[in-house]
Amino acid sequence: MRSLLILTLLASSFVLTPPLPAADAELSAALSSHDTKAITRRFRTLAEDDPLKAVKEITAAVARVEGKDAERYHPQDRYEVFRRAIATLSRIKSKKATERLRKECESAKEWPARLVALYAGLQNPDLPGIDWAIRALHDDAAPVVQVAARALGFSKEILAIAPLIDAMKKWEKADTREKASRKPRKDRRRKKDQKGGRELLESDAA
Repeated sequence: MRSLLILTLLASSFVLTPPLPAADAELSAALSSHDTKAITRRFRTLAEDDPLKAVKEITAAVARVEGKDAERYHPQDRYEVFRRAIATLSRIKSKKATERLRKECESAKEWPARLVALYAGLQNPDLPGIDWAIRALHDDAAPVVQVAARALGFSKEILAIAPLIDAMKKWEKADTREKASRKPRKDRRRKKDQKGGRELLESDAA
């Protein structure tokens, strides 16, 4: 009887736990084959068919292209993926999708995903980009903070002055810069030369 009760409880827990959403198969295939045109083409169709899903898929794709797969792409191709991602995300109008974009901007695990979401928010005239940028000043990734600070500087918004000063003070501290430098750098990574077997330092700057 006790065993039956345990099994019943286990079964109910599986029912109550929602399954993880499956990644988009077409986009995953394009990413696996490092096909830039197929990737950006899928960005467009995803945004048209399912804007909410598109936000998560596109930001995750950018994180992958700029992260673990960076050395598999030519810098120009990586730039094109990033540029098309911003263009696609900035045109999304769905309220649920733009709210998802805001969440990605604030809490996506990988900083390139947060960065592309921030860029998209800043380029969408229907979104409070200045508010997003002020929040992004608290990010622990320097590239995200730099873009946010630049946007706020150009905006000349009075409300941005105090947050900008606070961010400058924070990044002037040695421990802040040291903490950021300890994170894996995305703009330089080691790669073995297949011909000579020696290690090269390769710039990932797009």
